[in-house]
Amino acid sequence: MLLSQLSYFREHIRRMQYAQFRVDGLPIGPGGVESGVWQFKQRLSGPGMRWSRPALDRMVVFRSAVLSQTFVQLWEAA
Repeated sequence: MLLSQLSYFREHIRRMQYAQFRVDGLPIGPGGVESGVWQFKQRLSGPGMRWSRPALDRMVVFRSAVLSQTFVQLWEAA
């Protein structure tokens, strides 16, 4: 098992430069992603809301574009 762990760390070393990531001002923890997931859930699961899977998939694309400020480009490309 130790050999597989060593292989993993060697393979992913470029993703573990946490000190440099901090210097660069990049987020390290999962807080941003967790917050985004929470926002999606709150926006899509209000009282009385029921979504089919296809409708939810389309809404997630739409909401992502709004939050990432790429909605105009997405709309123009559609």
